[in-house]
Amino acid sequence: MALVQRYADWYEKRLIRKHNALKQQDAFSWGLAELGLDSKTNDPARALSEYVDRALADSDAFYALPDHIPYSVSDSELTFPSSIDVDSEPSQTVRARVYSGARTDYGLVVVPHWNASGAAYDALSWVLSRLFDIPIARISLPGHDERAVTPGAIASEVCSANIGRTIRGVRQCAVDIKAVARWLRDEKGIASVGLVGASLGSCVGTLAMAHDPLIESGCFIHSCASYGEAVWTGSATEHVRRELEKHVPLRDVSHYWDIISPGPAVSKLASRRTSTTIISARNDSVFIPELTARLRLIYRRAGVPLEHVVLPCGHYTIGHFPFGIAALEAVIHHIREWTGILPLVRTSRAMHGLWPVLGVQRQ
Repeated sequence: MALVQRYADWYEKRLIRKHNALKQQDAFSWGLAELGLDSKTNDPARALSEYVDRALADSDAFYALPDHIPYSVSDSELTFPSSIDVDSEPSQTVRARVYSGARTDYGLVVVPHWNASGAAYDALSWVLSRLFDIPIARISLPGHDERAVTPGAIASEVCSANIGRTIRGVRQCAVDIKAVARWLRDEKGIASVGLVGASLGSCVGTLAMAHDPLIESGCFIHSCASYGEAVWTGSATEHVRRELEKHVPLRDVSHYWDIISPGPAVSKLASRRTSTTIISARNDSVFIPELTARLRLIYRRAGVPLEHVVLPCGHYTIGHFPFGIAALEAVIHHIREWTGILPLVRTSRAMHGLWPVLGVQRQ
C-alpha cells in the first residue's frame, strides 16, 4: 500500500508539472460584454453580481434550450449550432462522436475534462457502448477539438481570469450537453439519459443534469461544490488565480461563479429520482478533497442519493494504471446499478479485486 501511494504521489507531481507548463493566462476582465451587459458601466462588480443573482433566481431559464435545434449526422458525427451565441465560429458548432447500441431504454453522453482531446475519451465511449449495448455520444466542449480557434491551445473559453467569458463558456457546455441528450431522446428514442464526466465534465454535467429531467444519472470523476473555489485553490489553475487575486477577492469570485457551480444546483435534484456517483482522488490537488466533501454534504442535506468512491491517487493519476482500472470499474458499477443491465462482458468482478489492494473506499 505504501509503495503504491509513493508511486502515485511521485507520478502525480510529474503530471502536474507537465500540464502546468503549457498554460498561459489571459489578462483579468469583468467580461460584461460576453454576458450582454454594458461594459462601460461605472460599477462592473455590481452589474455582474446582479446578473448572477437574476440567473440564480431562475436558473431553469438560464440553462434553457430553444424549442427547435437543427441536428445533422454524418459519418457518426453529430453536429448542430449551439444555442449560446459566442464570438468564436468554431465553438458555435457543437460536435459529438456517436457510438451505436441496440437498446433504446438508456443512453449516455460522455463529457471530457478541461483541455482533453475528444479522442482521449473515444476508447471509453466505445467500451461502454459495447459492454451495455447502448447509444453513446461523446461531446466536444467549447474551445476543444474542432471547436478550438487555435488547435492545441488552452481552452480559456471555460476557465480564465475573464469572469464573464467563463460564465458564458460553462453555461454553453451545460446547454450543449442538454441538446445532445435531447437528440438521443428524439432521434434514438432513448427514454433515460445518463452522463459520464470528468473534472470540468463533471461540473458542467451536474449543471446539465440538474436542469434537465431527461438526464437521470451522473457518474462524475472529480467534482467540487464551488467552481470559483476550485479555480482559486487548484494546482491546475494557479495561473488564473494569480491574475484574479489582483482585482477581486475569493469571496466575490465564488459568488460570481455560483451560477456555474455544482453546489447550488444540487437542490434541483431533490424532487427527482436520480442516480449519482462521484469518483474522487484522496490526494487531488486540482479539486481539493475539502470541496468534494462539501459537495457530498450538500447532496446529503438535500436528500439526493449519492455514492462516493475515493481512490488513493491524485487528479491526473486517476487516469493511469492501476487507478484507471479501479475508476473504470466504478463507472461500470454505476451504469449497471442505474440501468439494471448486466455488461455483455463480465469484467467487473475481476477489476473489483483490485480495490482492497489499492485501498479504494466507498463512502
